[in-house]
Amino acid sequence: MSGNTRAVSHIDANYYYGQIEALYRPELRGKAFVVGGDQESRKGIVLTKSPAAKQMGIKTGTSIREALGIFPNLIVVPANYPLYLHFSQRMREIVLQHTDTIKPFGSDEMWAQLYGSRAEVMQTVEDIRQALWKQLCITVSIGVGDNLPYAKLGSDLAPNNGVCEVWNDHREKVIYCRLSQDDSLDGESNSITNQKSLLSKFAADNNLKNTVFFVEASDIIEPTRKSLYYQGFQRFGSNTISHTRG
Repeated sequence: MSGNTRAVSHIDANYYYGQIEALYRPELRGKAFVVGGDQESRKGIVLTKSPAAKQMGIKTGTSIREALGIFPNLIVVPANYPLYLHFSQRMREIVLQHTDTIKPFGSDEMWAQLYGSRAEVMQTVEDIRQALWKQLCITVSIGVGDNLPYAKLGSDLAPNNGVCEVWNDHREKVIYCRLSQDDSLDGESNSITNQKSLLSKFAADNNLKNTVFFVEASDIIEPTRKSLYYQGFQRFGSNTISHTRG
């Protein structure tokens, strides 16, 4: 890619372990099942839930005993970590065919640094999404933005097998316009304390996992000076980047 615009995408596989299991076990497709633990001993926790299991109220992290109590006909599939790690490596290889820098985060997520005009960036994102589906039969949610947290927020808001853009110049349309409908604003939308609490509430209401925001006054009053940071990471370009294509 060419151009002087730098963007970040966050790629998150949808119910990753479950997708892979359903590829190898077609009888699971469309059924309520979870990956993790043991069905007979009822020990362990839910690592991944299928969409049908989610509709039954099953949540990731729930004990197998509790999950079976919610839905006794739930199918429990033992985890196959070597297989998941193989798919994880293949996902990274495919994404590195479209960019030169990625930051893996667990086996089913990664950030990717992209360059070009906004239209070129979005075309690359679509190429990545389609390549993962065509080569691995894996669907992903992808967030795209100016920095790490915006991209992560976008992937959490994106539908399964979809894309959500969260750019700094229209973040209000994506996030703050939804926050402004909250009655708790009470005319204090510019309050830093209120913005922090509303962002936390927004994350909780939308089940945004692993998302921690650090907001300072200049983030809201002078957004060109600073940006939101994701816990443990800084902007791309630092030595936190862990994989580059050779």
